[in-house]
Amino acid sequence: MNIRPLSRKDEVKAKEIWKICFGDSDAFIDEYFNRIVRYEDTLGCYDGRELIADLFMLDFQASISGIDFKTEFLAGCATLPKARKRGLMRDLVKSAMLGMRKSGLAVTYLHPFLHAFYRQFGYETVAYVKRESMRPNSGHMEKEPAIFSTYDKIPEENMRRAYHRYIAAYDHSFIRSKERFSKWLQLLFADRGYAIVNEDEEPVSYALYYMEENTADVFELVAEGKKARELLLGSIPAERINYFLPSPPDEAAEEFTMMRVLEPVCLLKKMPLKAEHFILEIKDDFLEEHYNLRVEKVEGETNLVEETVEKADLSLTIGELAQAAAGAYAQGSKFDACFPGKTACFFETY
Repeated sequence: MNIRPLSRKDEVKAKEIWKICFGDSDAFIDEYFNRIVRYEDTLGCYDGRELIADLFMLDFQASISGIDFKTEFLAGCATLPKARKRGLMRDLVKSAMLGMRKSGLAVTYLHPFLHAFYRQFGYETVAYVKRESMRPNSGHMEKEPAIFSTYDKIPEENMRRAYHRYIAAYDHSFIRSKERFSKWLQLLFADRGYAIVNEDEEPVSYALYYMEENTADVFELVAEGKKARELLLGSIPAERINYFLPSPPDEAAEEFTMMRVLEPVCLLKKMPLKAEHFILEIKDDFLEEHYNLRVEKVEGETNLVEETVEKADLSLTIGELAQAAAGAYAQGSKFDACFPGKTACFFETY
C-alpha cells in the first residue's frame, strides 16, 4: 500500500469511488471535480496501481470569535467496499493532518458520516443543530419569493451579503469568498437543487434545498427570525419542508460539524480566554503528541503560550481542546473556567 496525491489520470477511478460510496448524481460529481477538486490537495491510497481509497482537502476560512483561521475541510473520505476495515482511512487522515500541520494550519474541519468514527482521530463536535419540519402556507404574501433552478439569473451578491450578515450573529462559522459562494451555488444546480430567495423583505433571506418526491429538504437556511423563516419556507411548493436550525449543545441537539486541532500552541495564542492564566495539559494520542502549556491572557495582543513542567490546572484530550476553544460545551462543564462559550453556525457538508 502507498499513499500519494491523486493526479488527473486517477480521475475516472476517483469518480467511481465517489459514486459507489456517496451515490451522488454524475452531474454533481462532474461539477465537483471540475470546480472544487485541486489535485495537489488530495490523497489516495493505492494497492499497486489501483486507487482503493481517497480524500479531498478543500480551502476554507473559519472565524472563531472574530479571529480568522485559514483551514482545510476534509471531504469525500471514501474507501471501496472491498478494501474496508483495513485502517486505510486512518492512514489517509493521519497523512492529511501531518501535511496540513506542516503547512501551518492550526485547525481542520469535516462533516462526518458517523461522528464516532472521526472522534477516534481526535475530531470533536463543535456545532449542533435541531431538525424542524413544517407544511407550506401559500398565499400569505402579495409577491412570492423567487425560486431558481439554474445559476444564470440568481441574485448571488445579495445572497452572499445575506449569508455574511446572518453568520455575523454567531461566534464560530465559515467565511465564504465570492468564488466559494459561486461554486457552492453551481454545485447545487448541477445536482438539480433549488434556491428560494426573498428580496422583498429586509434583510434578504434565502434557502437552498432539494426535492424528494413532495418533500423539500433544506440544507442551508439564511433567514433572521421566525417570521422571515416561515414566510420564506412557506412559499416552497412542497407538501412538507424539512430544515434545521443552529442549536446550543443541549440534550435535544444533534451533532453536526466537527473540528480537529492540529497546532494547539498556534490556536491558544489567538483564542479569547476567560481565565487570566492557567496550566493546560493536552494529550493527542492519534498524532502521539503531549503538551504541558502555561497559557496567559494578553488583552488585545497575542496570548503568551509556553511549555512548562508545572502541574496542570486542566487536562484535556485533543478533541476536548477543540470543544473548549470552539466554546461548544454545556454550562458548568470543566472548560467553563478557562474558555468562554460560543455560538456556532455551519452549513457546508462537502
